[in-house]
Amino acid sequence: MTGNTMAQAVRERIPELAIMKTLGFSDRKVTALVLAEALLLLVLAGGLGMVVASAILPGLNRAIGSRFPPLHVTAETWLVGLLIVLVLGLAIGLPPALRAHRLRIVDALAGHR
Repeated sequence: MTGNTMAQAVRERIPELAIMKTLGFSDRKVTALVLAEALLLLVLAGGLGMVVASAILPGLNRAIGSRFPPLHVTAETWLVGLLIVLVLGLAIGLPPALRAHRLRIVDALAGHR
C-alpha cells in the first residue's frame, strides 16, 4: 500500500518536482527527498505497529495462559523490525525516487509524464 501511495504521490507532484529542479535542486537531492518520504512513512507505520504489539502482547499472554510459550517484544525484535522497515523502504521508495531523478524539467512542465 505504501508503494502505491508513493507512486501516486510522485505522479501528482511531477510539476512540483520539476519546479524544485528549476530552482536548483539537484537530481540527487530530489531523489533523496522522495526516498526519505517513503522511509519516513514506513518507519512511522512500523514503529506504531511495534508499539501496538508491545502493548497488546502482555494481555495476550495472560489470555492464552500456558497453552503457548509467552510472546515478548525484545530489543532484538525491535532491531529486526527496523531492518525490515529500512529494506522495505528502499524497495518501495526506490522506483518513484528514480522516476523523480530521471524527470526532465521541460517534459514535466509541458505535461508529458
